[in-house]
Amino acid sequence: IRHILNGCPEALSGGRYSWRHDCVLKYLATSLKRAMSDIVFADLDNLRASESPLATIPYDVVVTTARPDIVVLSRDGKIRIAELTICTNSPEGLKNAKLRKTSKENYFQLLGDIERKGIKATYTTIEIGALGHYAGDLVSLLSISFPELNK
Repeated sequence: IRHILNGCPEALSGGRYSWRHDCVLKYLATSLKRAMSDIVFADLDNLRASESPLATIPYDVVVTTARPDIVVLSRDGKIRIAELTICTNSPEGLKNAKLRKTSKENYFQLLGDIERKGIKATYTTIEIGALGHYAGDLVSLLSISFPELNK
């Protein structure tokens, strides 16, 4: 089952893994849009800041090739960035996915570019296993990063 959920070349080439990721991303993005009065962008058709070229961060904020999964522009001038990973459904898979996403240099550079413009920015990673499991701290992390979801 691990092969089918996370390592099958047939599923990869058929777009099943991207489809699963995008379904979860759409659910998260629409939940945030419903719960918030802030502007929410997501790396999905019709939810991006720009469709040509593709961007999830508006160019008037910062010009970047990075396309985080979720970007929230708060009314108070802050930017919250979240990156979603659908990974192997195990504690080790969740931990490794978080490690990969939190050590990506392009996001550190992006946060620095945004903050040099005088805008406070935060970065959150969201790891969900292929069968829907998540690390125990995910709920508290999301409630801290996106308190509007608690309403």
